Amino acid sequence: MKMERKAQSHNQRGLRPKSATHMQAGNGDPRVALRSSVRPKPNPYEVQFGDAQHGCTLAGEIVREKHSRRMPLKDYKNSVSLGYPPGPNVGRFERKELIAEGGYGSVYKGVDLKTKQTVALKYMNSAEDDSLSQATLREVGLLRAAGSHDNIVRILCWYFLPKTTVMVLEYLETDLSQFIKKHRAENRVLPNYLIKSIMKDILVGTEHLHGRGIAHRDMKPRNILIDTNNGWRAKIADFGLSKFMTFPVLPRAENFGTRWYRAPEVLLACKITTMRVDMWSIGTIFAEIKERHALFPGKDHDEQVDMIFATLGVPTADSWPDMYQKIKPIIQSLRHYSTNRLREKVPSMNEEELGILQNLFQYQSARRWTAGEVLKLEYFSAATTSDAGDFEMI
Repeated sequence: MKMERKAQSHNQRGLRPKSATHMQAGNGDPRVALRSSVRPKPNPYEVQFGDAQHGCTLAGEIVREKHSRRMPLKDYKNSVSLGYPPGPNVGRFERKELIAEGGYGSVYKGVDLKTKQTVALKYMNSAEDDSLSQATLREVGLLRAAGSHDNIVRILCWYFLPKTTVMVLEYLETDLSQFIKKHRAENRVLPNYLIKSIMKDILVGTEHLHGRGIAHRDMKPRNILIDTNNGWRAKIADFGLSKFMTFPVLPRAENFGTRWYRAPEVLLACKITTMRVDMWSIGTIFAEIKERHALFPGKDHDEQVDMIFATLGVPTADSWPDMYQKIKPIIQSLRHYSTNRLREKVPSMNEEELGILQNLFQYQSARRWTAGEVLKLEYFSAATTSDAGDFEMI
């Protein structure tokens, strides 16, 4: 009777005792049957890598990894400095020198021990409770959704580790920010064919992202990588602030992107933003390549807004109908800028380039040209990466 009551209580919890044959194998002890019916607990010594459970997906190959040190996961976490794995290796990748670091984490140069290919290892900071952060999952998902494209940095694989996620990305030697700084320091002007080629690559990559419903939201020279071994091809990188733009758009003010490259609707907390925030940022990048310095280098939020208005003129009900009533008190508190002084700020640009910039710097985002519209212009139609292939960095 006692055994029957115990079996009934377990049945109520969804646990079924094994058959009589199985019970006989356990010498008739019902406790053996009940223990065997319960799903085993996860092995605390096992560390899962890569795609959730199955490992790191690399060019269609599933690489299954297990932690080589046999210690409980809680002790493993305590043994890791800054949440990074003990030793320089992550799976089949050897970690080399530090390339860059920021609020997101750190980027190291690495080597694939199997193919000897140079890669970039991006260590993402996870949440304090050691779980995967929403930003990390979003970035991995967005890079996968972006797919394979010549003008977007490729994600090769990824590893989910305690306290961090490691993304393995293709390695490119320099970014557009370093490229511009080097030429400014040497007082060298970038040739026009190279500027056209880089800008076309950025626009083609952006058109691809927007076509898939992805807004980058942090376009800036530092996030444009340059492939010096492949005709100076430009590739869009760092999707940490990117997001899918779903419809209908939920009204919510967000503060994202780097201040110098933010669109005015972001600076002024517009509750609805679109993918065309990227087009404003691309306009600032275009001006920076031509002039070799940032167009709107505001030291704080107020100075940033003031610099934009001083250059493009104060918005009016006609130029920015969606936001004019909301920002009217702000406009009244600023100095009055009635004229557009963009020509004075970009003396190196010809009239055709200035016209492109004017259409990217529309206050009303719906009036800004899309990447596809800009690419249809004759200015970019003849530009190719092969044209830039003969350029040599001194």
